Amino acid sequence: MKIAELSRVSGTHRSTIHHYLDLGLLPRPETLGPRLHHFGPEHVERLREIKALRAQGLGLAEIRQRLATRPRARTPPRRQRRRREGATDRRAAILDAAARLFLDRGFEGADVQSIARAAGVGKATVYQHFAGKNTNTHHSAPLVSWPF
Repeated sequence: MKIAELSRVSGTHRSTIHHYLDLGLLPRPETLGPRLHHFGPEHVERLREIKALRAQGLGLAEIRQRLATRPRARTPPRRQRRRREGATDRRAAILDAAARLFLDRGFEGADVQSIARAAGVGKATVYQHFAGKNTNTHHSAPLVSWPF
């Protein structure tokens, strides 16, 4: 479940959940992307435990000590981001399109949007492979500088 659902199910505000994560009271969620985290039933249970201990008048430092003595639930390892198949083909297509546009229009006449359009990819894909047009020329220079 996402943090919004965890907040709804547990009755704990999302800023409090973030605070508990920062303090180490909650185990880290599974990371599915840069801004996508998956919380499980162990998080709901831990939030209920924290609420019960807070209701007994314990402070967060005391709760952390009590929870530290319990065996920790094992959090799943962070998944490695995989490049999609064909990433090298897209990179080659971007380099080829950049070289053609630089020859046709010159360096100043070719912008990242036109390179992306000519390569059949989005601007974001160009920026995934290159920091910008200047980086692109470093790899394209041998193609552009051939004597014609």
